[in-house]
Amino acid sequence: MATRLTEEGIQTFAYHAGLGNKVRDDIQEKWMTNVVPVIAATISFGMGIDKADVRLVVHWTCSQNLAAYYQESGRAGRDGKRSYCRIYYNRDDRQLLSYLVNQDIFKIKAKNREKKTTDEQVKAVQHGFEKMIEFCEKAQCVLLFFVIQIRYPVIRFRCRHVAFGRFFGDDDLRPCGNSCDYCKNPKACEQSISRFNAEAWRDVGSSRFRKRRLDDDGDGFLYEGGRAGAKEYDADECSSGKAVLESEEKRRRAEIVQQEFAKRRKVRLS
Repeated sequence: MATRLTEEGIQTFAYHAGLGNKVRDDIQEKWMTNVVPVIAATISFGMGIDKADVRLVVHWTCSQNLAAYYQESGRAGRDGKRSYCRIYYNRDDRQLLSYLVNQDIFKIKAKNREKKTTDEQVKAVQHGFEKMIEFCEKAQCVLLFFVIQIRYPVIRFRCRHVAFGRFFGDDDLRPCGNSCDYCKNPKACEQSISRFNAEAWRDVGSSRFRKRRLDDDGDGFLYEGGRAGAKEYDADECSSGKAVLESEEKRRRAEIVQQEFAKRRKVRLS
């Protein structure tokens, strides 16, 4: 990331555990004194510094829970001046983060605490992760109504600040008006999220189609499947979007995790 930004004309230093202490101290000092405008680092670095005039905090992927993102993004603008936050996010991020969250849940359960305490902690981890994903993928409150036992979502978009407020139990917070992406341009935000969801559906449909062609060479319905093949198709059509996406994510999760680990090994070797 630091290399790419520097190539684009934005001088950036990388800060990570693989550097020597002297090098890291030098990089941090140059950034703290504004000699270097941008530093690419892990979350642990961001939470460990106290620099009031940070103007922009960018996440290359989202945090594991909304409370953590609230703290991390809050490192910008501590001097009271206008600052900005941005998340770069795609569906693969959710799959990798889901794996990491499940690892955290496994560790909680492995500590052999009393069941009530364990259940409460697991529920909190899951809730924080779900709200973080909603913040990235929806920025909305989804209500459900039923027609002939089929759920249909009614989407009401909302201010990002209101989303934070409700997460922390403040249901009376008013929309910011002009500080978040939705309040600035509701139509553009809605269109962006609609495109995101449409692309996700297209990816899921494409991969499911490819899987079927590989499984039965496309002849299952004509020669072997009969109505069973039709029932499989009908079941797919009637399943909710959430169920389909979750099923697809389970299938791809191992591949995504392995790819991520391979990237990290490549960085260490270089």
